[in-house]
Amino acid sequence: MANEARHIQPVGAKRGNYSKLNPQFAEIVDFFCSSEEDAERLSDSSIRSSASKATQFFYYLQKKGLMSFDDV
Repeated sequence: MANEARHIQPVGAKRGNYSKLNPQFAEIVDFFCSSEEDAERLSDSSIRSSASKATQFFYYLQKKGLMSFDDV
């Protein structure tokens, strides 16, 4: 079964820290979850796990007042 053109919804997309991310950080998580290149080499659970870790990291940055990549 081909994995291309799938979109994995980030863990916690409807609740949790993902819903609290600013648009710039959420866009990066969304991009990763819909990347065709990653879909070819990673399982859905690996993508979700990585997206969850990225969400936690970006939310931590936000809590520290870093609200954009320029701030980081």
